[in-house]
Amino acid sequence: TIGTTNQPSNVSLDGLGTLTIAAITGNTANTVVDVTARADLNVDGTITTGTGTISLAADFKADSTADNGTGILNLMSAASVTSANTTTSAITLRGGGITIDTSGAPASVSATGTTGGVAVRGSVATRPMSLGGTDTAVTGVNLTDAELGKISTLTGGRITFGDTAQTGNITFTTATPATTAGAAIFAVQSTTGGGKIVLDDAGAATALAGGSSVIDLTAGTLGITAATTNNAFAEIATTGATVTLNTTGTIGTNANRIQFANNTTVAQQRVTIGTTNQPSNVSLDGLGTLTLGAVSTNNAVLDVIAAGAITAGGAVSTAGGRIDLKSGGLITIDSNVSAAAGNVYLTSGAGITQTTGIITSSTLGMNASGAISVNNANTVSTLAAKTTV
Repeated sequence: TIGTTNQPSNVSLDGLGTLTIAAITGNTANTVVDVTARADLNVDGTITTGTGTISLAADFKADSTADNGTGILNLMSAASVTSANTTTSAITLRGGGITIDTSGAPASVSATGTTGGVAVRGSVATRPMSLGGTDTAVTGVNLTDAELGKISTLTGGRITFGDTAQTGNITFTTATPATTAGAAIFAVQSTTGGGKIVLDDAGAATALAGGSSVIDLTAGTLGITAATTNNAFAEIATTGATVTLNTTGTIGTNANRIQFANNTTVAQQRVTIGTTNQPSNVSLDGLGTLTLGAVSTNNAVLDVIAAGAITAGGAVSTAGGRIDLKSGGLITIDSNVSAAAGNVYLTSGAGITQTTGIITSSTLGMNASGAISVNNANTVSTLAAKTTV
């Protein structure tokens, strides 16, 4: 127990085996807390630090290297961890495993700064993480939906899973990672490591239910994948402004597309791809209306289908890769769409309309059951259009 009468400016502790923290009080001193334990780290009380950051790491040595991969960070019944720091790592939770009590007197993790965040990481970067699945899904960090529900930020905050060293897979299984409406959801892996982000709807519900959060997934070289074949359940759903996907691997496949929930508001769930790392293939499916934001690939195919309308609302560039958009509803081109020397194919169960932007391609093929209105100064070598699907 630390800080009951006088609060320190810094607390740095290391347990040579298992360590239990009863309480650390630093809310008026804005105490920075950094606690490691070689084995288990148990939090059995209240840690509050004002604007000081909190780092709790089981299975770690004092030099921040992992021990043997078995130490568990346990947030026990009625334990609370609170920081008003405004960085995205206001609170960092690490361990060979992490458990958060969900009993009638549950534990809580609260980043209360306006833009403060909670970062969740394993102690061993090669080990996988499971979010929303069972508490024994992987040999690594497992956080069930009930445990995720005990982590909170403010609306401007963020929860981050993994980091730029993470090479183990990160799997979202019917998960709701952000309990606060609007808080951002990030998953991060080493972009050069052989990891992947897996979205598993389990044939039952949305794999990653974002509420009103922006979602940002940065995956390793094995890409961003759907665990199940195409079905009636989305891999991603949000009313937040954007879903950003970055990887040099594939994003979905023809049989296992990354499926998005229906969202008819073009300012929401705008799918943005390749802002930092360009994928080798993109296969998406809108279960209703789907809006594309800026999309960039490096001579890779962009293959998008949707049951409803498709809006290309951001600049789309594939540097020679084929662009294939197929919708049951209207296709609207609201920005530049460039396949360079590649081909663009637009197939609509309604019509095709171009408001702004230029289409650049070798061949532009259009097929629609309604009107086709593509009248801008497009740069196309071969044009083929028909108004019957």
